[in-house]
Amino acid sequence: MKALSHEIRIPTYKALISIFVVLFLIALLGFWLLDINPDSSKDVKLATILGGVCVGLGVATIQLLVTIIEQKKISFYEGLQIYDVLEDRDNKALYQRLIDQSDRVIDVMGSTCSRLMDDFGQLGNEGSNALVKAMERSVKVRLLISNPESANNAADRAAILTKTLPAARMLKEQFPDNFQLKLLKERPSHNVMLCDDVCLVGPIFDQLKSKDTPALKTHKTSILSRVYLRNFEAEWQRSEDIG
Repeated sequence: MKALSHEIRIPTYKALISIFVVLFLIALLGFWLLDINPDSSKDVKLATILGGVCVGLGVATIQLLVTIIEQKKISFYEGLQIYDVLEDRDNKALYQRLIDQSDRVIDVMGSTCSRLMDDFGQLGNEGSNALVKAMERSVKVRLLISNPESANNAADRAAILTKTLPAARMLKEQFPDNFQLKLLKERPSHNVMLCDDVCLVGPIFDQLKSKDTPALKTHKTSILSRVYLRNFEAEWQRSEDIG
């Protein structure tokens, strides 16, 4: 008897389409079988009504199909959990908001992270200390950058040695439990920034500055972000801590 009690679930949109199609066929069949007497006003009225019902149900079915197709497309993109597509990453205010709103974790992977340190990692500088304030709130900050020896070019190597590493060592000394920086074994192929549940991901091109490349702003559970975040964790485990 279990087979008889098995619950059958039919998607709502399929049920609606089936109902509309059945009603349309019934009305069409009735119109076709109707023996119309053109001299009878009742027959003419009935034929007019049935014809209108056929046309109405046909149009309604087509509209329903179009609506369902559009909704499925919308549901697909909503399922990707993409909040925004950024034309570039030269938006200090955006990063400021993400850092200010963070309560748990900030993870960043990039070539040098020198702009991040200049804009947000300066001790004693009220306009450029968002990372400092975040760590004062007990936010855990982890940075993954290129090893200076494997930097893309001389400018990147200089930025790491003269900006990122000195600032990072000061932050590590000030916040030993909340700040970590590790050096990648190879140059990164993409940028990642995770601030609690919001993730920014984008490419790294040798011929372009990172601020001039696009990025996706997504939820951390997006099928796109999950891959990047898993890669971040894998690289973190195999990278060298600056101590």
